[in-house]
Amino acid sequence: GAFVDIGVHQDGLVHISEIANSYVNDVHDFLTEGQEVTVKLIGIDQSGRINLSIKQAQPNQEPERRPAPRQFTPRPAPGQQRRPAAPAAPAPVQINISL
Repeated sequence: GAFVDIGVHQDGLVHISEIANSYVNDVHDFLTEGQEVTVKLIGIDQSGRINLSIKQAQPNQEPERRPAPRQFTPRPAPGQQRRPAAPAAPAPVQINISL
């Protein structure tokens, strides 16, 4: 994988499987030290480590997974509230890579 300086006094990690849509045998085949790339935040684990993806931040890419089939959700009874909508995904940011 590649460690990424995201500018908040903490690095994030792009796992090797999140670098490209094709097979990545060697990170150096796709990235160089100091290169600026666009990444997407895909998670923060319980230890506070930041997980990033280059391939998920690329525009106009076919999704790797198909969406789950929609399931029927009954409407709430009168007087009950619906669940709040999921928050919008953060916008990708430009960062520097350290290998």
